[in-house]
Amino acid sequence: MPTTVTMPRLTQTMDTGKILRWLRAEGEAVKEGQPLFEVETDKAAVEVEAPASGFVGAILVPEGNEAPIGAAIAHILAAGEEMVRLPADTAPAQTASSLPTASPVSSSPAKSPASSSMATPSQLRASPLAKKLAAQHGIELSMVKGSGPGGRIDKEDVLAAVAALETRGAILSTPPLATVPTPTPVETRQPAGANYQELSPIRKTTAERMAASSHETARVTLFTEVDATELVHTREKVASEFEKLVGVKLTVSHLLLKACAMALREHPYMLAQWEQGRLRATNEVNLGLAVQAEAGLLVPVLNGADALSLKDLAQRATTMVERARRGTFSLAESASGTFTVTNLGMYGVDGFTPIINPPETAILGVGRIAEKPAVVAGRIEPRWQVVLSLSFDHRVVDGAPAAAFLQRLRKLLETPQLLFL
Repeated sequence: MPTTVTMPRLTQTMDTGKILRWLRAEGEAVKEGQPLFEVETDKAAVEVEAPASGFVGAILVPEGNEAPIGAAIAHILAAGEEMVRLPADTAPAQTASSLPTASPVSSSPAKSPASSSMATPSQLRASPLAKKLAAQHGIELSMVKGSGPGGRIDKEDVLAAVAALETRGAILSTPPLATVPTPTPVETRQPAGANYQELSPIRKTTAERMAASSHETARVTLFTEVDATELVHTREKVASEFEKLVGVKLTVSHLLLKACAMALREHPYMLAQWEQGRLRATNEVNLGLAVQAEAGLLVPVLNGADALSLKDLAQRATTMVERARRGTFSLAESASGTFTVTNLGMYGVDGFTPIINPPETAILGVGRIAEKPAVVAGRIEPRWQVVLSLSFDHRVVDGAPAAAFLQRLRKLLETPQLLFL
């Protein structure tokens, strides 16, 4: 029996997926577990593996089109299997919101690899009832194998084809052609000079989640200015040797992530999450790092960051950021975050109020590290300073505990030797 490939749910917030490219063409052999297609989710571009071995019998959703979760997008046939190909196989895929109530039957559907041995219309033998049923259900008779004398197609053959495809969720029965309504064109007007763009899944999800966060959380933001002089000097002293030994360049972001992981391990209440009027406690220090990529804002996650040495953290974070900017990081690297760090210092921003990334409770904003005059032992001297802004959900954490976490984070950054322990 042919295997129906459906649009998988790759993230909890994913409602539709967009086919970026098919890695196997119709008629091409594929093995179970081999990459079959690449789909754009609300978080990343992900390669999806074939669920079975065989050859691609029909691609239902072309590249560049979207399909809802669970919708049939292709078929995989075993050797010798024949495919009942519907007109929907050749029509561009549409999202659930734009699907018409019925689709007209195409008079010349595309030919699948499995159909090369099927009879031509002039060679077909079918009963009048079989023809009527095929027309009602939108089935091309040339794709149905007859069981009657001389290959004659009977009513039972058509009904068997309909039942088989409906069981696999490959088709929806359509009403007779006479009942197909004619769509009424809807005229849309745009202001002169307006330039509208469709939102990508990532941009759309970011907008929805950030708006929901602003409305649903009791956000409070605390600010503190950290003397980063020792942090800057320590990084400069060890950067060259660190790169030789570890293979990646040590950045201030790596040191910030390490400090956050250590502080969160000591203050796990910052990791709790609000769920349906209750608090869900966790000790998992899974650090998300906001990355601006071509596709939009992505937040890959370092799972178990508190258990990583600075060396391992720097290596994994470097790889994670590179994958995020290419849009090819795995889903395991973008799920299960419990705390996020977002840095706008490279854009010359001193401080800002970051928006919490639900269902997380807190997010740390990092501004630029700048040399400023500071009072040290009664004297004014230049010191490197950085502003940290901690936004948190006051439903989960009160102000004093959040301030204690921020105080500990400041201490770790002002004493960077602790980060190498």
